[in-house]
Amino acid sequence: MKLSSEEGKNKHKLKNRNDKKIEFEIDEVVLVGNKSLILDKVVGISGEGIPGDYTQEEFNLWMDKISALSVINRFFYRIEDKKLTIEIQETETRRLRMGMNYSTDFGAAIRIGTEVSSYGLTENDYTVMGEISKYPKLEFRGVAEYNRKEIQYLSSIGIGAETSPLYIYDEADKISDYTNESVYIDGILGTSRIQFIFLSG
Repeated sequence: MKLSSEEGKNKHKLKNRNDKKIEFEIDEVVLVGNKSLILDKVVGISGEGIPGDYTQEEFNLWMDKISALSVINRFFYRIEDKKLTIEIQETETRRLRMGMNYSTDFGAAIRIGTEVSSYGLTENDYTVMGEISKYPKLEFRGVAEYNRKEIQYLSSIGIGAETSPLYIYDEADKISDYTNESVYIDGILGTSRIQFIFLSG
């Protein structure tokens, strides 16, 4: 959400580019208050780069792209002496989740998960999920997203270890059970225009 732009005194009528009136000349971008978002990400979605000349439409589109980033709660901007300063209030990028359940076969289980997000040239989510129960589980998963020229590139990799039960029944009676222990790794590569490729082992 754009809350201030200080139009008028900061507007630069410079020259024409392909019959479009240039309103802003920006030689430098400064981020204030950012924790996860990096400068390269903001400049990378600008369209013209820095230094660069922007029409009003191009500049508004750039600000809309910043507003659409999931890490942005709200932001303010101002332009002074060809320097664009963006003051950012980020959304929470660290989350902790907990859940409990009970079943007659598996018993009681407590699930604890934590998620950390970072926003650079790629948007990354890292998740650690653990289950405390008769059959414990632990998984680490990382997901990365990169957008270029309206194409979304995605990758994911997961590494985990788990135990699971194997029951043997004689009609309705359970006569034996075993515990299976396994370690696994899986990965996903793909784009918004082609089918995903699944790798596992």
